[in-house]
This record gives sequence, structure tokens and C-alpha cells, in this order.
Amino acid sequence: TTLATRVVKFQAAHCRHYLSLGHFYTQIHETEWALRSYLAAERMAARMDDAGLELGAISGQFMVFCDLGQLERAREILQEVRNRGTTARDKLGYQLLWGLLEWLEKNPLGKQILQEVIRKHTELANLPGQAAALAFQSCMTLFQQGAEDREHLAYLETFLQLLASHDVFDVVERYRPYTIPVLLN
Repeated sequence: TTLATRVVKFQAAHCRHYLSLGHFYTQIHETEWALRSYLAAERMAARMDDAGLELGAISGQFMVFCDLGQLERAREILQEVRNRGTTARDKLGYQLLWGLLEWLEKNPLGKQILQEVIRKHTELANLPGQAAALAFQSCMTLFQQGAEDREHLAYLETFLQLLASHDVFDVVERYRPYTIPVLLN
């Protein structure tokens, strides 16, 4: 491989390292350090012009603010990056976050947004996106409508069927950068 290819791989690995640090700090509730790590990853991803890594860093920041209950700050982050997504997958990633934010603010629009994201990921056969959207929708219907709610149970069943009908390794491990942060949060 050429030196340029090795440099790009190193830069991506460096950026992923900061994303992983952000996930780690989030899990141990060191939110200030998590935000610093996600911001460093976002800057690196922007310099590399890597939309996927950039979305990961932005979603990490977003999730930290949601965990802290600072929904207005989470909204500001999404407003700042609203037009960054260039591919359909990137745009669906941002829509996923918007749907979650609306749900958290108890706006019925959140449910509709996530339902549309699920539909689009299903059409595209995008397993990690579909799993993430189903996980969010299942969690939010659980939190807002209860454990025995039919709608919640339907989303949960669909999510579990997705995992059962595909190799769990394929859905979770192969797409870990996209799926695991969503499932952990």
C-alpha cells in the first residue's frame, strides 16, 4: 500500500479512538471528557472529509446532552449540522437523531419520524440503521406508553426478529460503530 493510504487509515483509526473514548466516558458518566473526545473526533473527521465518522462524533455529543436532559443543547447541535449529510445514509442518521429528540420532548412527531426512518432503512436493507431505529422506537414506546403496550411490543418483536433472522455478529459487531452506541445509550 502507498504511504497516502496508510496515512488515511491511521487518521481514521485515530478518529475512531476518540469516538471510543467518548463512548467510554459516556458510560462512566464523565460527560465533560466525553464531549471533549467527541469534539476532537468531529474535528478530525471533518478534516478527513469522512461523513460517517463525523456523524458518529455528532451523535455522541447529541446523546450526551440528551442523557443530561439538556434537550435544547441537543437541538442546537442538530441545527448546526442540519445540512452536512450528503448521502441518503447520512441523512437518515440525522433524521434518526431528530426523531429521538422529538420523542424526548414528548412531541408525537418523533414517533412519525422514526417510523419513516425504519421504513426507509428496511427498503434499503440497511441492517444497522434499521436496528438502531427499531431500538429507539421500541425504547421510546416503552418509556412513554408502557411495557404492555401493543405498539411497543410490536417494535420490540420486530427488533428481535431482525437480530434472530440475521447473524447477530453481522448486525451488531460488523456495524458496531453505528449500532452499539445506540444500544448502549
